[in-house]
Amino acid sequence: MEGLNKINTAIDGMDAGGATNVTEGLAWGWRVVSGRAPFSEGRPDTEKGNDKVVIVLTDGANTYYTPTSITAQSYSGSNYRYGGNDLAGSKSIYSNYGYVRNRAGESRLFKGATGVSEYNYSNSNYSAAMTSHMSAICENAKSDSIIVMTVALDLDSRDSTEKKQIDALKACASDSRTRKDGNGKPVKLFWNATGGDLDDAFKAIGDELSNLRIVG
Repeated sequence: MEGLNKINTAIDGMDAGGATNVTEGLAWGWRVVSGRAPFSEGRPDTEKGNDKVVIVLTDGANTYYTPTSITAQSYSGSNYRYGGNDLAGSKSIYSNYGYVRNRAGESRLFKGATGVSEYNYSNSNYSAAMTSHMSAICENAKSDSIIVMTVALDLDSRDSTEKKQIDALKACASDSRTRKDGNGKPVKLFWNATGGDLDDAFKAIGDELSNLRIVG
């Protein structure tokens, strides 16, 4: 019990802050269950009867900040050396995409993203680019025979930004192999949950996985 208490105390002490990067979490989840590098310990992707599943749970939309935005200043600190300015013309704080504009004036964030302007340096446009990348990763993972399940936690469909994330998560999800809707079409492996009914969502996920074997 002592060890369990330490774990629970550590979890209770966690404080969520900063940006939300669903795209990167999904990418690393796929890498972990894949049989390829950098985590080559997984069973070969071509092995028959071996299902690989990635479950994505998020309580926020993809976010990526300009250096001078209010969010970035509170995230980086009030000292100009640690954020809240754009003296180098980078157009963003640093993340897995690097800066929106690097020294060569190029952008990894916008490269390959659809439906965004590479000259729109705003938080909302950055979020749209991230979600575009997320959608591409979802489709690539599913094409690689990965079963993708998605859970939106406490996202409100009445909020336009959160509604876009809900729609993106639902589109990202794989089709159920056992359940169909009223029109006979497979239902999406997507759950829009709240803190109060999250247990129900995971019970439903457990039912979907009851005949599957998870590797990773």
